[in-house]
Amino acid sequence: MPNPGYFRKRRERLIREYPHCHWCGKKLNLYPDYGTIGFKVMPNDYATIDHLISRFMGPRKNIDMQARTLVIACPQCNNKALE
Repeated sequence: MPNPGYFRKRRERLIREYPHCHWCGKKLNLYPDYGTIGFKVMPNDYATIDHLISRFMGPRKNIDMQARTLVIACPQCNNKALE
């Protein structure tokens, strides 16, 4: 398992490259305090890391990967079933 800062740094790099959901285009934000006691519900505009190729479910359908396996996505799009 990667160290705790790995995903934070990855998310920061991805949002610098393109600060919108890969799927719906919604503007996303980083919430450095997310996961602490003050946040009880994930914000709708939280930048989550989405794997275009799932280890368990295989690749998502209808994607143009462009040599990329990780993108940022809003929580709603990231939690959708493979479409």
